[in-house]
Amino acid sequence: MGLYDPILKNIVVNGHRTSMNMERVYWEILDEICSRENLTRGELLTLIYRRNSTHSNPEATLTSAVRVFILSYQRVATTESGHLLARHGNGAPMLGTPLELAEDRNIPSKHKSQEVSAPPQ
Repeated sequence: MGLYDPILKNIVVNGHRTSMNMERVYWEILDEICSRENLTRGELLTLIYRRNSTHSNPEATLTSAVRVFILSYQRVATTESGHLLARHGNGAPMLGTPLELAEDRNIPSKHKSQEVSAPPQ
């Protein structure tokens, strides 16, 4: 199964059982966020549900709210040094994504300095 394959999962949100269908990559990132934040999947989904229904856009589905949360969470964590390490900004936005092709890696860097150290692990 690939990253695009939708996966239907039974979940508990705000104390209620329901199901959610998202692509595999979203489930993987959601679980990474849960691990990083020391929350269960149900706890994080409940937080998203509660914030979405009271503060943001109560008409949005939970699935849409989760996708927007994941992208926003990752976007906030993005740094300029991370972009440089990923070689972003060179006219090859597909680098490091499932849509990357071999020729993308042959595009020369437009950055004056690619001397960026990897973030500490």
